[in-house]
Amino acid sequence: MPTSARRRGDVGNSASACRVDWVACNMVAVRQGSLGHLRFVMKDGLQWLPLYGHYFYQHGCIYVRRGQFRQDKMMRGLEYLQQERVQSWVAVFPEGTRYDPSKPEVIRRSEQTALSSGFQPLKHHLTPKTKGSWLTLDRLRGSLEAVYDVTVVYEGSYRHRERRRARTVALIDFLRGFCPAMHIHVRRIPISEVPTDEQEFQRWMYRLYEQKDRFVSPFYSPSDDSGAELAARLGGRPHPLPLTATLPSLMAFAALAVPLLGSELGRRLYAGTLLYGTLAGYLWLGIRAVC
Repeated sequence: MPTSARRRGDVGNSASACRVDWVACNMVAVRQGSLGHLRFVMKDGLQWLPLYGHYFYQHGCIYVRRGQFRQDKMMRGLEYLQQERVQSWVAVFPEGTRYDPSKPEVIRRSEQTALSSGFQPLKHHLTPKTKGSWLTLDRLRGSLEAVYDVTVVYEGSYRHRERRRARTVALIDFLRGFCPAMHIHVRRIPISEVPTDEQEFQRWMYRLYEQKDRFVSPFYSPSDDSGAELAARLGGRPHPLPLTATLPSLMAFAALAVPLLGSELGRRLYAGTLLYGTLAGYLWLGIRAVC
């Protein structure tokens, strides 16, 4: 869930559908000229990604530990994002993990959580956890203009012949072209319409997910229509990204990477940076106890 304030940033509320949801968030951000300002509230396990784990933290992303949420750690990260000089789109995934039909126990626990909170279980999403979203909005509300509700459907995630939803799309599936299209629905919600009371916010968030559930239902139901035809019926349209939006960055990257990897000294420097930079990042994250 992203949010925005005086062009300082946006908060984005996104349903977690697969391992490449971050790509969808970047697709939305680049079209708003905010690609470099995207910060994620992310699982603590991602801090162990070589080099990137440390980079994410330095960039302003916030790590949270599933089952052992530390509010004080999150508040420390939000304090950084409050600074006037830091323009941010904060992306939050309230479900915490993906809805995966191959993990019925996770779905069952989600349904029990909904019932214990007085809600009806969702059919296509997990029950959203609202604490992280609430803290983000409560702390940053004074500098926000809106919440962007982002819903993503991945083409090929429903097996029409078998009449069942497929497993979640993995990154390798995405790169190999097994997901030919993505359908992204974005709704802008003015910050004035977001409840300030925490209990009311929880109910508001659940109503939001009920709407998302109804929206994606046609894509996860037997149909003779293609994903593109379903999207068109729902008011969707193709939104290609101009080559000029990404080509300059690609050329700059190639200009730096090709000479570096084309020489023995460059390759040794690259390998050394990867190894020692990763170890130094792990040490720093451990000292900072980021989550």
